[in-house]
Amino acid sequence: MVAESLLQKLFPKKFVPRITRQEILAAVPIRNSLIEWEINAQDEVVLKIPGRADRVGRILHRVFVAPSFKQVVLDEVGSDVWQLCTGENNVDTIVKTLAKKYKLGRREVELSLANYLRTLAQRGYIGLAKQSAISSQQSAVSHQQRGCEAEARRAAGPALGRPKPSADG
Repeated sequence: MVAESLLQKLFPKKFVPRITRQEILAAVPIRNSLIEWEINAQDEVVLKIPGRADRVGRILHRVFVAPSFKQVVLDEVGSDVWQLCTGENNVDTIVKTLAKKYKLGRREVELSLANYLRTLAQRGYIGLAKQSAISSQQSAVSHQQRGCEAEARRAAGPALGRPKPSADG
């Protein structure tokens, strides 16, 4: 146990926790905000992955002439998946959309999509959030917004044409 913990600290990329198919199917995929993307003329998504910004990356950039980012072109299905990874669609919604568009069976789409999302997550292109975490975050934000709106209405009440009670009358 101690040896595994030490190895994980020394080689963090080698010991990425394995994501199960059930965890993926219960998740909400969210794009990495550091990755810029665009759609090319062939309707394919082109990802612009930034280079390493740490010390090793800077040294490698000086030694080897390398661009500051790497381009990854996704195929048609990969582009559809990327565009659906908004943080609002859960994996089940993506499965239904792809099965309908490509006329495939649900099970076939689930298996392929789970493997594809696992690959994207391991490369750091997307994150997989739990549905409960997303819904609790959204409810907290909406609760905060409702609180701010109520506070704004209370503060703006007299300014909206309601007469202030006067002492003389």
